[in-house]
Amino acid sequence: LPGRSNVGTTTAPQPPIGPYRRLPVQVHQADPHAAEVARRLIALIATRWPATPAEHVGSTAVPGLAGKNIIDLLLAAEPAHIPAITQALLELGFQPQRPAAFPATRPMLWGTFRHGPTDYRVHVHVVPADDPEVAAMRGFRDALRADPRLRRRYAALKRAIVWCGPVDPVTFTKAKRS
Repeated sequence: LPGRSNVGTTTAPQPPIGPYRRLPVQVHQADPHAAEVARRLIALIATRWPATPAEHVGSTAVPGLAGKNIIDLLLAAEPAHIPAITQALLELGFQPQRPAAFPATRPMLWGTFRHGPTDYRVHVHVVPADDPEVAAMRGFRDALRADPRLRRRYAALKRAIVWCGPVDPVTFTKAKRS
């Protein structure tokens, strides 16, 4: 309103993580900025939870690998710390996955993170450190990094899944494991 002053009013600061946008799956060429985005996200998470460093996993953690261009992070945590880690992630602006595909004992939170002019979708997997999924995520990332043939076959599989048109994320993930 004209003549009205904003002196004395405060607005809540915007969290660094924005609302998640769920989109049909498409396979894109590798984003050369993905590693830098992941480093920034890992540093951001460490400001709230330094005890358990996040690590970059998934297709964007493999240079040159085509994928959904979603930054996947893994926090391999002591099970007793998972509720506090989840709360720290929520305070950064991450949101619970909807509908939830994972239990609260192994949550996946999501959000968007602005890097330059681009909003990156982010998935943070908080997994009990002793769960075999931790070794599987790390192992698959490392195998893809080490084997160009495996990278080509995996990219071709992802492209084949979406060849007929957009696919929902759950169907895409299940099809990759078939």
